Amino acid sequence: MRTEIPYSLSWYCSKMAFTCATFSVAENDFFGPVVIESDVDVLYGSNVNLSGQVDSLRLNVFYPNKLIDGLSARPLVIMIHGGGFNGGSRTDLNNYCEQLARRGYVAATVDYRLGWDSGLGGMCDGNINQFKNAIYKGVQDVNASIRYLTFHAADYDIDTGFIFLAGQSEGGLLALHSTFMQQLEANVLFPGVSADLGTLNTSTNTIVSNYSIKGVFNWCGGMLDTSIIQVNEKVPVLSIHGSLDSVMPLISGPYTYCHSTSNPYPLIYGPTAISQRLKHAGSCSETNYDENGTHCNFPSLEPVVYIPSKFTCFFKNILCGNCITTDKVGYNFKTCMDASPVGITESIRQQDPLIVYDENTNSVSIYAEIHSATNFNFQLYTLTGQLVYSYTSHSLLNGYYQDKIKLPFQLSKAVYLLKYEIGGLGKTLRVMAR
Repeated sequence: MRTEIPYSLSWYCSKMAFTCATFSVAENDFFGPVVIESDVDVLYGSNVNLSGQVDSLRLNVFYPNKLIDGLSARPLVIMIHGGGFNGGSRTDLNNYCEQLARRGYVAATVDYRLGWDSGLGGMCDGNINQFKNAIYKGVQDVNASIRYLTFHAADYDIDTGFIFLAGQSEGGLLALHSTFMQQLEANVLFPGVSADLGTLNTSTNTIVSNYSIKGVFNWCGGMLDTSIIQVNEKVPVLSIHGSLDSVMPLISGPYTYCHSTSNPYPLIYGPTAISQRLKHAGSCSETNYDENGTHCNFPSLEPVVYIPSKFTCFFKNILCGNCITTDKVGYNFKTCMDASPVGITESIRQQDPLIVYDENTNSVSIYAEIHSATNFNFQLYTLTGQLVYSYTSHSLLNGYYQDKIKLPFQLSKAVYLLKYEIGGLGKTLRVMAR
């Protein structure tokens, strides 16, 4: 039997995967903070840094509590910090990862090897070979972190077919190159470097893992060469960039705008050029400019709410197949809850009830197939374990059972835990009133 649930009945058992039909992985919190687990200082690999010392490379990962979250596989977002390849830390992005986990993602923030002689401030006399090596090493390390997390997918309930990268500043550069740059392309961009540093996908750890990157959030970053975006690489990119950025140009220009003839800095292609290349390759992209924005500072695009809502909505739309190409200056946000379909279809198995809350009548409807004489009961709890409501129906007979219970109070908009039992068989599900 299949039962169709109207979208207006907004509270339902979330037994399905994290597809477009679910309300999670969107711009609103799906879980409370107490539900989020984290593993910090996880060693994902090691490699030699600029000083010849071995760096132990670590990551922090945040995810919904597996006993509460009913889904066995969730999309993964890996966040990559900036800092000019001389500063920054994975902890800079902890808060964003916690937000992502509350919205239904598994989220990780990773460290990578740092270090190059950037010269005297504003003198454009940095060691360019070291700078290019820092990029190459960063891509090696990011790739190794992806391999580690996808190899351990079962530990965190990760769907390896849905990996997203999000990077800020130089982290955006690494996210883009980890997505689009293959070894042969790296050999052209970094001549002879692989002989010294190893290949892109076999360094920092020796893990072999299969995964698929589905989208990139380029947060005030750029690329060394947009031609590495090939027609067969249909990976959507969201870029958010300040029009007055003095580090990563809008279209193209030398890194940090250092126009030095004696010490030429690498050419960086910014979000406008990246968007043009993606259009040429037949892939969608979204570019959001702040006309008064400087490097990673967007005075008209609020950073605490707008930025994470914007990129989680972008990822949600990719999951829903709704990615469109658009360029916009200024505030540009439409709720991605609109991506959910008009109807949701749910399969009902033997002894697996369907329970729907109708906020208009403040009632709970129960639908179930009963294959023996039994009782049915359920308890509704908050995520912190407080009992909200309990119901028991006695002496159910074979056949199709339907009941409608008027609640004595209006449910608050929140995520709840539903524990139900039919004839001694039970399950705990996550449900949502919105």
